Amino acid sequence: MKATHYRFADFRLDVAARELWRGDERVQIAAKAFDCLAYLIEHRSRAVGRDELTAAVWGLADGGDNLLTQAIWRLRRTLGDDGDGEGPLRTVPRFGYRWTMPVLVDDAGIAAADPADSPAESPTSAGPATVADPAHAATLRQPPPAPHRVARSRWLAACVALVVVSALAIMFVRDARIAVGPTASTAPANDSRTVVVLPVGVSETSTDHAWLRYGAMDYLASRLRDARLGVMPSDRVVAIARSAPAGGPDAAERERLLRVTGTGYLLVPRATTADGVWRFSLDAYHGEHARTYVAEAAAPLLAVDAVAAQFLADLGIGASTRAAGAMDELAQRIDAATLGGDVAEARRWLDTATPEQAGDPRLVLRRARLEFRNGRLEEAEAAFEPLASGTVDVPASMRALAQMGLGGIAIRRRHYGEAEPFYSAAIATLGEQGDPSLRGRAYNERAVVNGGLGRLDLALADMGRARSELERSGDPIGLAYADINTALLAGQHGQQADAAAAFDRAIATFDRFDIADGLATALANKANARLRVLDARGAVDSSARAWRLLPGLQDHRLIEYVAQNHIRALRENGRLAEARTALARFDGDATASADPAFATLRAGLLVDEGKGALAFKLGGEILERIRHAPAGSCSDTIPEAAVVLTEAARQGGRADDAGALVARLGELLESPEDPGWAFASELSRALILAASGDGEADHHFAAHSRSP
Repeated sequence: MKATHYRFADFRLDVAARELWRGDERVQIAAKAFDCLAYLIEHRSRAVGRDELTAAVWGLADGGDNLLTQAIWRLRRTLGDDGDGEGPLRTVPRFGYRWTMPVLVDDAGIAAADPADSPAESPTSAGPATVADPAHAATLRQPPPAPHRVARSRWLAACVALVVVSALAIMFVRDARIAVGPTASTAPANDSRTVVVLPVGVSETSTDHAWLRYGAMDYLASRLRDARLGVMPSDRVVAIARSAPAGGPDAAERERLLRVTGTGYLLVPRATTADGVWRFSLDAYHGEHARTYVAEAAAPLLAVDAVAAQFLADLGIGASTRAAGAMDELAQRIDAATLGGDVAEARRWLDTATPEQAGDPRLVLRRARLEFRNGRLEEAEAAFEPLASGTVDVPASMRALAQMGLGGIAIRRRHYGEAEPFYSAAIATLGEQGDPSLRGRAYNERAVVNGGLGRLDLALADMGRARSELERSGDPIGLAYADINTALLAGQHGQQADAAAAFDRAIATFDRFDIADGLATALANKANARLRVLDARGAVDSSARAWRLLPGLQDHRLIEYVAQNHIRALRENGRLAEARTALARFDGDATASADPAFATLRAGLLVDEGKGALAFKLGGEILERIRHAPAGSCSDTIPEAAVVLTEAARQGGRADDAGALVARLGELLESPEDPGWAFASELSRALILAASGDGEADHHFAAHSRSP
């Protein structure tokens, strides 16, 4: 759990309340100086760069030097620090600042020693492990090596490193539905102006009305969001309330939803129709109070408009006069299908559009997002571009979504340098007063980009901004997904304790909301992170728990991702028979049979078993699968395949053939500049040198095995 109360000297800092106390007196402190103080104390175990601090506090990638200088001057004046090096805030020349004064964490009345002064711990299901020295921790936790384990440990660890290098982009692709989030022990603080809209209870059994359950829910949520209320995104609500009865939740379930979401208003809508008239009712629960709003109209969304206006009027907010039309209903039918996971149905409704409707920016955007989801990147790019560039007059939120779509395509292609301007443009388009859920997503995805570019300080700062915006939007599930990215970035930054804490926050949130896909994603990524620090037993603990969730998962990409990570963890633990059994589960699966990642895992398992010659024979099959895979989908597999097949060639006495095969793999990359590929190609070269007895091989290997 992230601390919110700190003590140093005679000061007490309350981050949640944004208060600084000296003894019994509250100290006046400028807002940005407070933010700098909180950030420096929270990261007191290391020096903080000026760029990182500027990005964390102001959200600026550059140009904030004067702002930072003024804020630090105000902070030092508040603390009585004259900047002579004896105060709590030390200047690190040509870099930034570091907090040097001892700090006590003082949450819930319990003071804990400063983690900077004691070994950090990373809790896992197998018990706490010291991560100040990951190699020593792994030595304590892992079983004795299997007979073939020492020989394969270097190349298998390298394969794991390759997977972790790519993990941030995997997270982006996986969470296309996308401040410190809630912890396991406490529900989020209630925010009286945040709203959760549940699926609509529809009494009609006609399949033609089924779309209203999610479509009218999402439309109502969008109308409230237009009024600048914090509304939980509809996809999050669907994940929480997928099994909710059509008649709405009972009192106990309402109380649970209010508690776990921390929302101010829980809205339970219902729709009925008779004699061509739609009646829409809305039960609004707020603390101990409840009120019902009712409206009738000739079309369902018109009735939703009227009810939304009534609800907003009670909050003292004027609603827009826009009334739903045929385009709105078509758009909501498409969104309802997408929220329900029926992509084919969504596309069917898109295809019913007239030529005039098909050119409407709302449908253009939806078609672009479906193309992106299906891996048709060129088609998606062509649809996003006019919306993003300003050649078409669209609302700011739609332009920002298109800009983020182009950024997502660049991420999928591993063109991180091209992606960054799109996300920065989206953030600027939305502005400070823009939809916080969209701003949170933009910062989250820009963090992925900065991570891919190796700018980890900026990436962590962007994640801080993302979490702050998502918290403001009332999106605890979005916060949990952001925590996964935070954990991956912290791990890449060497901050293993911070990474473990972020993973555990995400896992606790998904557990609390009973969201299987989010929980599986967090556990699978945590397993990879534990492998990265050579904690094989901790990795398999997490991966096995994710594996047990497979029967309840529906997203085939996630199922494969969980399975692949579990197989890697089993191999690293020397449990090869179990790894083979897990791999065999997908033998008859049509999607897995075309996936080069599974063929690469099969080759790796053969290498583990000392059957390098057989593994090398799979090289042609792997190449063929990569050639026929969707664009951008093999950026993670190609580097891993290069290392696996090189080791297979070396083991099978065919090291001279490995270079040509690696070169052919490199030709299939979307982005040859991908850091994962640079690492893999150099590692393959080191393995080939080792096979020839070159004395420089070990030095070459060591130099590049530290790259990720």
